[in-house]
Amino acid sequence: MCNSLNSTFAWVGAILVNFGFLALITWGASTLWPLGFVLCAIYTGCLYSLAVWLQNRHDGNESVESLEHHQNGYSASYQQQEPAFEIVRNEESQDEHEEGSNDIAIGKVSLPVNLLFGLAVVSFGVTCLLLPVNIVKECTAQSEPYYKWDTNVTALPEEVRSWARDEDQGTNYYDVASFAYVEETDVTLFHGTGADRSDPRSMIAPPQRAALWTVGGAGGGPPRRHAKYMVPENFVAVSTSAVCFSSLVVRDDTPTLEKRTSAKICCSDGKEVNVAKPTDPLLETGWIGQFLPNAGQLWFKLFGEHTATGNLIYSLDPQDMSTVLHSHRRKTRDSSDGGESSCDPKKTMRIQAVAILAVAALPFTLASISIWYSQQIPSMAVTTYAGLSAMYACIYKVVDPFMMSRNSEWWFGLWFAITGTVGLLLCTYFHLSESTRERSRPPLQWGLVVTGLGFGFGIFQIFDLGDDTFGDWVLLNLLVFIPLLLFGMINGNMFLGFLGSMGFLADAARLAALVGDHVSVNAREPITFIMFSLMGLAAGLLGFQLGKYQPVFQELAKLGVKRLEECLHAGADETHHQPGQDESSAEHSVSLLESSVLAGADDEGQMVVS
Repeated sequence: MCNSLNSTFAWVGAILVNFGFLALITWGASTLWPLGFVLCAIYTGCLYSLAVWLQNRHDGNESVESLEHHQNGYSASYQQQEPAFEIVRNEESQDEHEEGSNDIAIGKVSLPVNLLFGLAVVSFGVTCLLLPVNIVKECTAQSEPYYKWDTNVTALPEEVRSWARDEDQGTNYYDVASFAYVEETDVTLFHGTGADRSDPRSMIAPPQRAALWTVGGAGGGPPRRHAKYMVPENFVAVSTSAVCFSSLVVRDDTPTLEKRTSAKICCSDGKEVNVAKPTDPLLETGWIGQFLPNAGQLWFKLFGEHTATGNLIYSLDPQDMSTVLHSHRRKTRDSSDGGESSCDPKKTMRIQAVAILAVAALPFTLASISIWYSQQIPSMAVTTYAGLSAMYACIYKVVDPFMMSRNSEWWFGLWFAITGTVGLLLCTYFHLSESTRERSRPPLQWGLVVTGLGFGFGIFQIFDLGDDTFGDWVLLNLLVFIPLLLFGMINGNMFLGFLGSMGFLADAARLAALVGDHVSVNAREPITFIMFSLMGLAAGLLGFQLGKYQPVFQELAKLGVKRLEECLHAGADETHHQPGQDESSAEHSVSLLESSVLAGADDEGQMVVS
């Protein structure tokens, strides 16, 4: 009881001390970054020194205990055996003890040591990161006031001028309309959630997904959901025959990898919805807002364009969905005018990314690999994967400094999917290999956990499985949950097995929502109870069956790894064998045979003496 209480207070004390250091480092970095750098370096040294000291102390205690255990066992066997046999036995036991002491000297890594090494490496990475972040500073839009978007307000219609002079970056959310009425077609367009029972595809969409809805018209009928137009906002009646709004548009002509676009301006006459023509690439660089109808046209502003300050003013004709830019970019001053020096944001971002890669991400990764190789610390598997991902992020930022590409999420998903898959396969191979030392297995288990998480996240991003359609639902089970469950079974990793079994929870929730949409509101809770209970029983039965066959899966995997090793060794032997070495190989075989004969004679003589 006392030991447990002491451990509890020790953990609480360690957490408080680390939070204190974190607060001190944060204060130093925000006040004077060299001070924060020094404090962070001192904190790193303290963590690493404490981790090494605890590891050496732990290994020393285990060595002493094991030595006493072996000495007691050998003395007992010495008293029970014949003297002639004792000489041979003692020589063998000394060899065994030397081999065993090597294993014990390595020892097992305790949890405090594991966490301390992990914190030390993370602190080392933060220490290195402070240098490039503070020395190579990024150029922001505020530090580049050499260009400004201006609009000749006097050339605009009189009703638009006061609106154009207002440089407020947006409007109050409560001032934005969530519906509008088309007078000529007697149709109301509105922002809504829920499912359209007349459209089977929309039944699979989550109820909380906002989409465009229409109601009314010549045919009448219930409200209709237009799932292609997501999160519609800023509804404005431009004329009696057109209503315009902003919306995320799902592309029908693109694969599942990239379904959504940035916010687009859409207009509708109540019968069909048209999207603004992409004639101006600047519309992809910021966000749109402050809609104003005037004389049958829609006026709106673009905010956040990064090459210059100021807002851009556009007008749109709902008839042909063409846009006209009424602003122009002008140069406000040269770099020679004084003040801040000229600076290219893309260039400085690329330089900073390269600096972070060379000074922080690469040393952080190498330190993790070095400690993993020398000390076999399990947490180094996590930091190594984090370091490799940070290196990839730096390389990607060199290519796309602003990370404004619509494919940026897909490229990061591809990285995590590929590295997660490779990591799972490699960790499984070395974990099941008979040549792997027992001490090397805990880091591999941690590697399975972190690469499994990366694998699941990457697959989720690549196939854009967040829409919760029927196809995404099937892919989520086939590509994420089932592989994680299999890897967890083969490696005996409980965390991966838990992630794989979470598929039952997701399936139960999905089935309950799917069935609940077809019944009355009062019957949804009983349906949820039934679905969760059935899926829980199914999960329990499946777990029981898999538990019985888990040794079979593990033996099959070990057999596959063994066969693969044999193939690799056979290929290596064939590669190293050369025809010119036949004579030397034969001489070497003869010398080995002679040595074996002499060794056999010595063994025979020893047996005679015994």
